[in-house]
Amino acid sequence: MNKILIFCIGMCLPAMCLSQNWCDQGALWYYGYANVGGAGYVTIKYKNDTTIGGQTCQLLQKKLHYTDGSSGGTTVQVIGNAYTYFQDDVVFTWDNLENDFDTLYYFGAKPGDIWNVSLSPQSQSNITITAEALGRGNRNIDGQLYRWINVQYQFVGNSAGTVYYSDTVYTKFGHTGTYMFPADWYYSLTDGNEGGAFRCYSDDITPLFNHNPLISCDYTTAIEEHSLSDYSVFPNPFKDILRIEFRVNRSSAYDLKIISLKGDVVFQKGIQWTSTESYPLHLGFLKPGMYAVLIYNGQSTEMIRIIKN
Repeated sequence: MNKILIFCIGMCLPAMCLSQNWCDQGALWYYGYANVGGAGYVTIKYKNDTTIGGQTCQLLQKKLHYTDGSSGGTTVQVIGNAYTYFQDDVVFTWDNLENDFDTLYYFGAKPGDIWNVSLSPQSQSNITITAEALGRGNRNIDGQLYRWINVQYQFVGNSAGTVYYSDTVYTKFGHTGTYMFPADWYYSLTDGNEGGAFRCYSDDITPLFNHNPLISCDYTTAIEEHSLSDYSVFPNPFKDILRIEFRVNRSSAYDLKIISLKGDVVFQKGIQWTSTESYPLHLGFLKPGMYAVLIYNGQSTEMIRIIKN
């Protein structure tokens, strides 16, 4: 770390120095959030330093800012703490299951490197998570250079088999596609997620970075999940054909989209039906992984996660 700082001071302009690696004073992350009944956002804020197991670390407080879809009422509640520290190009986080610190991010990874990843924030022993570095580089954001690593995660568990997803990890920000903790993405398949897609980051020396300027950091309206309650998808996971069973007996026109984790529309189709039926979608061309099915009926959108084996 000291070598990096010396290089910046001696060899580059101040506006182009390599950024610090993790959790400066005032660090604050924003993530989206949505469930069956409403939507909101999650903040993770660096509160203070503390000591766990003899290791000095940062206490990160997690808060859910939630708006109820029915009443419109807003609540703010602390949903837990995380504990992290940075050493030798690795961000470690406290793993409740192992009762020890485990790897969250590995900024020093080279393409092809593989390492184990922490199971936090939830404690389940039925999965293992590994990460593989696919690529790396630097990016200039508002005059600061940030290192980035493209990572593919592999989740091996009993409920969904082997599942993959990829994200890009930046120094300071962490994930730029999903929530801070990789394990939460997997747990969301069955238990609901603690936090959603990354939105914003700032600290005392870093100006606010909004990853998607179209969505404000504290935006509280999101896609309704399971709001229509008039269809189901099966089998899930699936291999080649995914079926949608409509539970309505009326003439309706729906727009169906399948979205990849990168936000790309990989399949789109208009569906018209006049009675309860099962509709086959031939999706053998999709790569294995997790996707989102969005169905829009002209008034509201329902989303459900699917897994392609």
